[in-house]
Amino acid sequence: MRFVALTLGVALVFAAASGLRAHDRITTTVTWDREISAIVRARCVTCHRDGGRAPMSLATWAEARPWARAIRHEVMTRRMPIWHAARGYGDFANDPSLSPFEISLVTAWVDGGAPRSFVPRGSPAIRLPGPPEAPLIPLASAPVPPSSAAVREVLLPCGDSQAPTGRLLGLRPELAEHGSARVTAALANGPAESLGWFRDFARDFVTTYWLRAPLTLGSGSRIQVTTPATAPRLIERSAVSEPCRIVLVFARG
Repeated sequence: MRFVALTLGVALVFAAASGLRAHDRITTTVTWDREISAIVRARCVTCHRDGGRAPMSLATWAEARPWARAIRHEVMTRRMPIWHAARGYGDFANDPSLSPFEISLVTAWVDGGAPRSFVPRGSPAIRLPGPPEAPLIPLASAPVPPSSAAVREVLLPCGDSQAPTGRLLGLRPELAEHGSARVTAALANGPAESLGWFRDFARDFVTTYWLRAPLTLGSGSRIQVTTPATAPRLIERSAVSEPCRIVLVFARG
């Protein structure tokens, strides 16, 4: 949790220095009730809720609005939602990253006064209590991870290894704190497939990255895990600093 606490500690200072004021004018038609709450429910409240792993809840407008400037900063810099897979390397079904359109909505909402519901443009953003709010409930994860009985896991070291055969469903890096690794599948008699580039690894946020399209690894395929210590040339396992490994998750059978 140190990474999360540090990130949100910076956000707290940022918010305190430039938070929205009660009488900021409303200059947007983007509202919490209509657009922003749906984004927060889908992307944020798994952690940002009472009992979640984040230090503050964003499950209601009243809770989220004081953090509006910090929220804008975090999503604009893509530091939140936390996701350590680099964009453009691999395609994951459980990627919580905001789309450019969602980021533009959050930005317009914050810059326009962060209203809960629609008010005429130019109205003061007075913090009225309004109707009672029900806290947002996280959406069910997509996809639902398969049960342990339906999968088998294979642990490989960083470097170049013979790939197990089977239908690859996902992968889970286990690296040094703040470490990074790029994972590639070299298919037998076929092209190389980028499985992911994982950066700034955090041990308190270990994640299984579920492939949007499972990949079949046949006999003769290889898995290459390249780290800063091994690039540009892969080296022997004994020379790679531990921990540095990848867990491959295959469909059983």
